[in-house]
Amino acid sequence: MSLEKEWARWHRERVSALTAPYGPLFMLSARDTPPSDPSPLAPGGLLRVPLVASGTPLTTAQRLLAEQEGTVAGEPDYGSIEVFRPHPDHVVPARFTSSDDSGLDGTLSFSLGGHEHQLVVSRQPRGDLHATFGDPSRQGVFPYRFVQMPEPDERGDTVIDFNRVVLPIAAFSSRPPEREAPPQNQLTVALEAGEHRWLT
Repeated sequence: MSLEKEWARWHRERVSALTAPYGPLFMLSARDTPPSDPSPLAPGGLLRVPLVASGTPLTTAQRLLAEQEGTVAGEPDYGSIEVFRPHPDHVVPARFTSSDDSGLDGTLSFSLGGHEHQLVVSRQPRGDLHATFGDPSRQGVFPYRFVQMPEPDERGDTVIDFNRVVLPIAAFSSRPPEREAPPQNQLTVALEAGEHRWLT
């Protein structure tokens, strides 16, 4: 399967999880999710992916509860996500170095844009790695994003697929972000990959 087709399959699953009944976006208040008018392409060739609920519709009882709570009126409208087109240059090898005896946290070293970089990462319960980071592409949009990496092998080798960078749930809200990426996780190159911004 080509990179673009595999990425499209993965992102369909992500959108389905985001928009599931009583899923992450459903729990945001109505004032944080105004109506949108998504178009096929955004300026600059960025893809604009509508956040259309694709899961099981709400039952009558669920819709009644939601309306009583003022969460939704009718079918929820979550706007869309602007994403960069996937590109093979954004899939890079990386080396994990544990920072302590537990092996739960450490550093990923990798090359991107002709420069060497590092990200502080944490190990998830299933063994994969997680990083919260920022970069110069965040000017005027949500300041940080997430990326997951497969569990490193016995040598510490893994791969970072920046095409699968995602926005945190907090990015789908008009409220100010509650936190920033760690200072050491501010990349010096603009990473034009993965999810870019929420559009209403």
